[in-house]
Amino acid sequence: MDDQPFPLRVRSGRLIAMPYSVEMNDVSALATDEADVFFDNAKRQFDCLYREGERSGRVMCMSLHPPLIGQPQRIRYLEQWLEYVTSFSDVWHATGAEIAEFYMTHCYDDAVRRLDDRRRSDVGRI
Repeated sequence: MDDQPFPLRVRSGRLIAMPYSVEMNDVSALATDEADVFFDNAKRQFDCLYREGERSGRVMCMSLHPPLIGQPQRIRYLEQWLEYVTSFSDVWHATGAEIAEFYMTHCYDDAVRRLDDRRRSDVGRI
């Protein structure tokens, strides 16, 4: 559930959990490391998710706070990272709202159906 949206069972309506990585949050990362380490980790995460995305889409969420990442000693690492990820023409640079809308429109019903099928088959084994 950490790199794709996931449907949640609720009493009424439809709800999803959106990917959110604590490791890719500059508040937690910059508490222990400097920006060069943070963005090296971000590049490795991107590269892994990009490879996995050949089979099924992946979401890489980065939580950035301008007062932290915008500091003069850090901003160049953000610029370098953005240059890197935008060099991939087949990567969708979307907002969380855009990802949620796409998932709800194109994936939600199928995911719920697969989960229900799995739950029914698991009940038969117990």
